[in-house]
Amino acid sequence: MSWVLLVFVLNLFAPHISNKAKKVTPLLRADSWPPRDIMDSVSLDNRVVVAITNSAMLEMTDNFLSSLERLGVTNFVVVPLDKKTHESLSVAYPGHILPPMPSSQSNLPNSSQSTQPVNHENPSFQSIVSVRANILHAIAKAGYTMFYCDVDSVWRTNVFTEIDRVMVTNDHWGHQFDAFMVDDSSPSTKRISSAQMYLKPSHSTLVFLEKWLHHKDQILIGDDQHALNDLIQKKMVYRGLQTIVLRFDEGEDFQIMIGQREKYPTGWMYFGTDRKKPELTKEQKQNVAIVHNNYKRDYKTKIIRFQQEGLWNPSGRLPQV
Repeated sequence: MSWVLLVFVLNLFAPHISNKAKKVTPLLRADSWPPRDIMDSVSLDNRVVVAITNSAMLEMTDNFLSSLERLGVTNFVVVPLDKKTHESLSVAYPGHILPPMPSSQSNLPNSSQSTQPVNHENPSFQSIVSVRANILHAIAKAGYTMFYCDVDSVWRTNVFTEIDRVMVTNDHWGHQFDAFMVDDSSPSTKRISSAQMYLKPSHSTLVFLEKWLHHKDQILIGDDQHALNDLIQKKMVYRGLQTIVLRFDEGEDFQIMIGQREKYPTGWMYFGTDRKKPELTKEQKQNVAIVHNNYKRDYKTKIIRFQQEGLWNPSGRLPQV
């Protein structure tokens, strides 16, 4: 039995394996967070790019933010998860760095000393991604439309322009989308990415984010991306070529537009793997909107892959330690 199939089977029967009451991850509430002064000063048409990072990912975060600035995208904020990250990024990108969300740091083991590059099997990394839904819920509840993006990414175009174009086209066909997400399927696994999400501050979005947070407690194996996809499978009432509709118990419909794979490819499509060449040609790579450097867990390997593609261009403004 493959690992992917084993995870699916275990999570499918998870609610029936134990009758013990499970601890439910609380939804953090901080009425004064995110700070209005920072959000309003950087948002454009009430929209922001949102990134979440820690000290282990400082260089990668700088490279990501530098790619935004080269495109003229200045409506971005970063949520740091430790003191070092907040101090360093505040020097390099003043006015764009939010204070850590209250109580979020308490979920992170040794967050102030986090200096080693994270990986997907490190408990510290799992703690970091566990606060993602909480942070996005707080920003949506404050009334902001956001594009959340993992920092191991590089923007090649202004994604807001791309999303406006495709959403306006689809709205004419009667769809009122709450979100824009990306297909992160591999040859063996079909799934939606938790690394790139455009979320409108609708009531349906707030319900979705809270359900996603709590759903992590209902699966036996996996991180928040496993929880996201398990939730989608259980709540999906419609799936088209580029549309997914979820329906929650409250009668809320959450409509998701799925981006084109050629515009938002996975890392293995863009960079290839140890055994396979990139799926995209040089010409196709020129039309990519976001390059996501996933499917490689080693931090140094990610940097090398960006360098080989000419995508490693940090600002150089980070303070030297």
